[in-house]
Amino acid sequence: MPGEIEDFLDALQFKGSALRGRNVAPKVENVFNTKEFNVCAISQKNWEGSRFRDGMTPLFRAQALNFCILTKEVVPKHANISLRPYQLATKVFFPYDIPQAVSEKESKDGQTIAGRSFYVGQRKYTEILNNFFMGGMEPEDRQHDIEVLNGFSSIPSLDPFLIKDKFETDGIVVDPEYLTIEDERWKSMKDRIIEEFTPIAQKAFGEGRDLRQKTSVLVQKLWEATDLKSLAPLTAALKLQPDQASEVYYSWKGILFYRQQYQEAIQRLEEFFAFFKNSNEWMSKIPGVTIEYNWSYIIKQIRIMIAEVRFIMDRYEEITKEFYGTGQRLNDFIKFFGMAPDFFWLLGSNLACFDHCLMKTKEFKANKFPSVDTIDDLYRSLYSVASFADRS
Repeated sequence: MPGEIEDFLDALQFKGSALRGRNVAPKVENVFNTKEFNVCAISQKNWEGSRFRDGMTPLFRAQALNFCILTKEVVPKHANISLRPYQLATKVFFPYDIPQAVSEKESKDGQTIAGRSFYVGQRKYTEILNNFFMGGMEPEDRQHDIEVLNGFSSIPSLDPFLIKDKFETDGIVVDPEYLTIEDERWKSMKDRIIEEFTPIAQKAFGEGRDLRQKTSVLVQKLWEATDLKSLAPLTAALKLQPDQASEVYYSWKGILFYRQQYQEAIQRLEEFFAFFKNSNEWMSKIPGVTIEYNWSYIIKQIRIMIAEVRFIMDRYEEITKEFYGTGQRLNDFIKFFGMAPDFFWLLGSNLACFDHCLMKTKEFKANKFPSVDTIDDLYRSLYSVASFADRS
């Protein structure tokens, strides 16, 4: 039994590392959007005539970039873009019919970016930025926009909480219009994550004078994950490589965030399964439906993804509870902690898949007159997500 658990843990780590960009080859080649961040919609809302409204600070300094839609996509195996196959990449897409989505060079050669897309970090990435957005920009403005794009690319899902936290950590100031998170919700989530950091800090210091103050300082450093000099004793105790420490600390925070997201999503997922359990009943009411849909495959694969999330969460609870409570299982804790970046990406991709399934199903159920076409669209969308769970 212990051997089987370790094998499964290693398999999950391997899947997470694949999403971060190593060259592995899962069984399927489907592509789907796991989550989107609609910069364009927010910008349009604050656009007046030929400029942004007074007081509005656009996300990017290259105007056209402010009218993109960001998504997370699994890079297809045969995509000729130089990123690793099956890496979870950030795609930048410009909708059609957006007047603002034009090149800075449009007046000279008529270039437009409407309908175009690119992945952050793909081949000729710098050339794309220069040709369409950043040619002639001041170095400071150029660096700002690249840092914003890299910030989006460095997290596995485009949740406003993660984006806000990432930008705060990197010192990037973003107009509140782009990240509408209620202060109370932000503080609540941050406080819960900081609370989870406290036992690690206490273990680092043990008993002694000024324990409370030292713990408070270290917990804040863990949250920021930037002052690696102050965290050096903890980094050494956890057997982390100094050049990997920042990523591991940030990823641990991400795991705690996704832990809360999973707890909030599980009830809605059960409603999702219940809907498809009765698929024959509601499909029979739609005229012209004669195609057989393999909903059972979709349900099976989504349940596999849930099992992966649950296993990581249960493992986290088991190891940390015993380590924090008794000081035992230090080696298990260190091993799990070191896997945090891979688990962060695996949890992020799986939970974004759940969001995608719930969103598509909600859209379908809201349709007063579902048809063969809308069923087919729903099926294909969910099937691509389900196939993604087949990666190995």
